[in-house]
Amino acid sequence: MGVKQSVEGSNAERESSRIERINANSEIEFDSWRLARFASIRVPLRAFDKWRRNIEKSRMSADAQLDSLKFDKNGLIPVIVQDFANGEVLVMAFANREAIEKTLETGKVHTYSRSRGRLALKGESSGHFQLVKAMLTDCDKDVVLFKVEQITAACHEGYRSCFYREYQAGKPEWKTIAKKVFDPDAVYHK
Repeated sequence: MGVKQSVEGSNAERESSRIERINANSEIEFDSWRLARFASIRVPLRAFDKWRRNIEKSRMSADAQLDSLKFDKNGLIPVIVQDFANGEVLVMAFANREAIEKTLETGKVHTYSRSRGRLALKGESSGHFQLVKAMLTDCDKDVVLFKVEQITAACHEGYRSCFYREYQAGKPEWKTIAKKVFDPDAVYHK
């Protein structure tokens, strides 16, 4: 009986591994019939084909929309990241076109780190990803706003938002108005 279970387990693993294949562009392709069968849902192949066509159309229209954004002379645009549920501003960063395209492709916020001179996936070290729910731009198309679901916290100093300091007239220091939600030393192993 143990051998039969082992064979069935390996068949299930093979079936599962066939469901998703990663192509050279790191995009996930779904074998629609196996996916539907694996999930015990019978969905016509044409429904998946329609879904794929809609994704391709949205990519083409997204490119035209991205072309209309106004990047600065360094190829950067300011990005505001906001909690989609409560409207709290979490982060202000910069992105180049590649970072925005990667954000749209993966559904996770990517920025351009000016200090490191490279793309950065928000949460790549901590696991505190920002899952994109919507992308907006302002009237001049020179700022991008991502509305996100924030996993744990946005700030590398342990706060939910990077905006945890408040100006205090006549005082020498900014006032901390939030509580830490995680220990940065434990997360970043400093």
